[in-house]
Amino acid sequence: YQDNSIPRSRFTVVVSKKIAKLAVERNSIKRWVYEAVRSRERSFDEKFRGVIVFSLNKTGTQIVYKDIARDIAFFLENPS
Repeated sequence: YQDNSIPRSRFTVVVSKKIAKLAVERNSIKRWVYEAVRSRERSFDEKFRGVIVFSLNKTGTQIVYKDIARDIAFFLENPS
């Protein structure tokens, strides 16, 4: 987390080759994370003013959208 002078939050997603070997898989995972955050954008902007980087630690075959959405919702409700 880094302080942000812009009045809204910014975030980015990093998916390494260790998580998913193929670029197609990494891009799909990134889109899932972006969508999960966008679906909760209002609560995101109310609690955070900064730059947030999401990092994944499961391998590509274990990652499903439902788990990503659940984990991001938990993070937004409990930011510590």
